[in-house]
Amino acid sequence: MKKIVPFLLALLGFSAAYAQDDGNRPMLKYGVPRATFELKGVVTNQRNRPIKDAQVNVTNEANGTNDMVQTDAKGRFEYSTSMFPTDHVYKVQVSDIDGRKHRGDFETEVRDVKITGKDYQQKTGDAWDRGTVTKEEKFVLRKKNKK
Repeated sequence: MKKIVPFLLALLGFSAAYAQDDGNRPMLKYGVPRATFELKGVVTNQRNRPIKDAQVNVTNEANGTNDMVQTDAKGRFEYSTSMFPTDHVYKVQVSDIDGRKHRGDFETEVRDVKITGKDYQQKTGDAWDRGTVTKEEKFVLRKKNKK
């Protein structure tokens, strides 16, 4: 038993000697590196008028996330998530969900928003926090053809 406990503690990474920052060696950290992804944008019609209450679906199939936000009265939206700092592709689908209520009935637009290694910029002293990646997109929805 006396040999098993130290082995398990070492295996799990508990080490008081390395957990203290004495200035001579880096402080060890446990967990997962992270970054924040912010997607900001505006949704307008072809006349550059904002589309209120458009639904913005943000999907990342690689990590299994699917979130939704809506545009405000000025057609703006904001989405934010925490993620592992690697290359990501977010599929962004913008849909007019209220039909003719707000200046027309519009077609859905789908676009990929890509994040690569060059997008990460560490802004803190924390080596595991890769900062915030912000992407801004403008979506111009076309009116549906009348049938």
